[in-house]
Amino acid sequence: MPLAKRPALTSGPLLLTLALGLVACRTPSSKLPFDQPTDTKEDAPKQGEVSERPEPLPVEAPTDLLPAEVPLLAEAIDPEAILGLLTPLAEYPQFQAARGQLSSQIGVDLLDATQWQQVGLDVHGAMGFGLLDVEAEGFFGYATLSDQPAFERFIERLADMVGRGEDLASAEIGPAHVYRFGEELSVVLREGVACVVFVDKPQRAPRDYAATIATMDPREALGRTKSFSWAREQIVSADDGLIFVAPNELRQQIQRDEDDNDYGTRYAQEELDRARASGQSAATLRELEQRLEEERKWEQERAVAQLHRRELTKSLFSPIGAAVFAADLHSDGIDAHGRVLIPGASLLRDLFAPVEAESPLFRALDEPPLMAFDGRANMQVFVQLLEQLAKADGESLASINAKARAELGFDVLGELVPALTGAGGVVLTQTKQPDAKRLAEVPKSLGLAAYLQLSKPDVMRRLLDAAIASGAMGGVLSRAKRGDGWVLRPPEWREVQLSIVGDRLIASTDTKFAARIRDARPGSQAEPLADPKHPLRGPSPTPSLRFYQRWIWLALVNAHAPWEQDGESMLYDLDSHATLSPEQAAKVPRSREFKRKFKELEKVVGELNTYQRRQATREFERGLEFAADLGDAGMQIDRLTDGLGVHAQWRMASSSTPLALPLRWLLMFEDQGADWAEYEDIQNRLSSLREELYQIRRLDLDAGAAKAK
Repeated sequence: MPLAKRPALTSGPLLLTLALGLVACRTPSSKLPFDQPTDTKEDAPKQGEVSERPEPLPVEAPTDLLPAEVPLLAEAIDPEAILGLLTPLAEYPQFQAARGQLSSQIGVDLLDATQWQQVGLDVHGAMGFGLLDVEAEGFFGYATLSDQPAFERFIERLADMVGRGEDLASAEIGPAHVYRFGEELSVVLREGVACVVFVDKPQRAPRDYAATIATMDPREALGRTKSFSWAREQIVSADDGLIFVAPNELRQQIQRDEDDNDYGTRYAQEELDRARASGQSAATLRELEQRLEEERKWEQERAVAQLHRRELTKSLFSPIGAAVFAADLHSDGIDAHGRVLIPGASLLRDLFAPVEAESPLFRALDEPPLMAFDGRANMQVFVQLLEQLAKADGESLASINAKARAELGFDVLGELVPALTGAGGVVLTQTKQPDAKRLAEVPKSLGLAAYLQLSKPDVMRRLLDAAIASGAMGGVLSRAKRGDGWVLRPPEWREVQLSIVGDRLIASTDTKFAARIRDARPGSQAEPLADPKHPLRGPSPTPSLRFYQRWIWLALVNAHAPWEQDGESMLYDLDSHATLSPEQAAKVPRSREFKRKFKELEKVVGELNTYQRRQATREFERGLEFAADLGDAGMQIDRLTDGLGVHAQWRMASSSTPLALPLRWLLMFEDQGADWAEYEDIQNRLSSLREELYQIRRLDLDAGAAKAK
C-alpha cells in the first residue's frame, strides 16, 4: 500500500497510519481475538475465598497504561515544540509533496499543530513509542487525546482508507475501548490516552498486550515503578523529550530471543530421519550422520561462546537499575543530559576513574580539534574487562599477552599496564584545508596529538626501546635522530614525534607540541577551548571521560582518490587460446591493427578516469558540506556515587535543524549530481572496443598457432 512506503515521521498518529499500512499489506486474519485477561495461578483466589481487588487508580499519564517490563521508551513531552522544528523542511519540494499527498489521503495535516484538534489529539500532551517484547517484535506508540469520539472517527477513516474497514473490530474491555485489525494491530483508547500496539509475532508474545493495557491498574504499570519514577525525577523543565532504558529487562529479552539457536541440529536430525524412513543407501546415511555430528559440535561451540558473551553482558549491565536521557531541542542544536542508575558495585561504573587534573591537551593544542577522547580509566578494572572480552571471544587474556610478549619483547600486563595511571587523551586535528582535487592527499591534512599519564616513566622509555629492538614494529618506530625521543612513521601518513615530558608520554605530528607542554605555554586553541560553552569543555570541570567531534572528520578520514584504471587491466584472459599455451600465446606479437585499436581504448579509459575523478571530487565536496552543516558535538561522563552522569551538546550550522538532517541526508544520496548519460556512453564505447580487441587478438593468435605447426 502507498502509505506503507512513506517516510516514517515522529508522531503517534503517523505511527498508527504506518502500522495500518503494514497490516493492510498482510493476508487478513481469520479471527479477531479479544482475549479477556485471566487470573494467573499466583493471583487466582483459593477455593472458598472471595477475590478482592482494589479499584484501579486513575490514569495520570500514558505510562500508567504500559506494562512494568517495558525495556525501552522514547517520549516527546510537548509535541508542539518538536513540530515547530519542522518549519525549515518547507523549503524541500520532496517533503512538501509527500506531506501534501499524505494530508489529502487522511484528511488532515498531522505536521500542522493547529489541525490536531480535528482528529481529537492534544498537541501539548505526551506522545511516545517504544518496545514491548524483542522475541514477539512487539512495539507501542501513544498519544494524548483531547476528543476521543473525534479520534475514533479518525481511526475508522484510516481503516477504510487502507482497505481494512471490514476487518476492523471493536469492543469495550474494562474501562477501555479497543479496536483490533487482525492479530497484529490494536488501538486502545482509555482515559484520554490512545495507545497503538503492534505485535508482529503474537504467537510468541508472553501476553495479550492490548488487553493488558486496556485493563492495567496504574499501580502495576511502568509509570509507577521505582526505576521509571526515578527517571522522571531527572527531567528538567527545558527538556523536550526523554529516552528511558531498562538495561536488565532488555538484556533478558534479547537472550530469550537467542535461545532458539539449534535450528541447524534439528534440521540435520530431520534430514537423517527422513533418509532412514525412505530407505536411503548406507553411504547417504553415513554422510547425513556425519553432518548431524558436525552440527552438534558447532551447536556446543556456539553455546559456550554464547555463555561467555552473556557473562560479559551480565557483569556490565545487570547492576544497572535504569538509564534515562533527556534533550532540549533547539533550532540549531541539542542540549542533552542523562543518568545511569547503578546503586551497587559495578564493573562499568568502576571503569571510570576520577580525574585529578585538567588534560594538557586543552592548553597545548595549536590546531583545531576534529575528534577527541580524553579521561581516565581504572586500569585494574580495565584489565578485568579485557579478560572478559577475551573470554567472550574464546580466548584468554594470558594467552593473548604471551603472544604479544613474543612479538614486542616485553610483558604488556606485567610491565606496560603498571606503568600507566589510566589517564590519557588523543585528539585528531586539522592541520590545513583539504584540496578536493587531490583526494589522495586529504588524510595528510589531518594531525594528531596525544598523551598518556605515566606512573613509571623510566619503564615506558625501556619498553619503547624494547619494541624497536624486537623488530615487531617493522621500522615504523625508531629512535629520533636528535634528542631523547622516538619517531613513529605510519605508512602513507605523517611522522609522529614521541617524547617523555615529566610523567607523560607525548605523541604528536606537531613538532612543537611537547615543548609547549614542557614549558606550560598555550597553543592557539587554548582560548577557544577555555570557553565553557565549547562542546569539548562541557559543564563538568574534570569528567571521567570526554568525547568530541566535528563531523567533518568523517569526510576527511574517508576521503580517497578513485582507482585509476588502465587498458591492460580491462583485457583479462586476452591470450587465452584453444591450442597455444599461455607462455606460447604471450610470445605472439600484437598486430599493428591491435596496437591502433588499443590506443583508442586507452584514450576512452582516460575519459573514464577523468569522469571518476570529477565525480569523486563532487561527492567529497557534497559530503564535506553536509558534514560542516552538522557542526560539532561533545559529551562528558562523570562518575557519581550512585552511577554515571552524562552531559552532551550538539551545535549545528544555522542552515540545519535536528529534524531537517535526516531528510537532507536522504536527498543528498537521492541526487548525487552524476551525469549518468556520460558514464553510460563511456561504458558502451569501452565495451565495444574491448570486444573488437578480443577479436583482433584471436586472429593474431590463430595466425601464430598456424605458423607454429
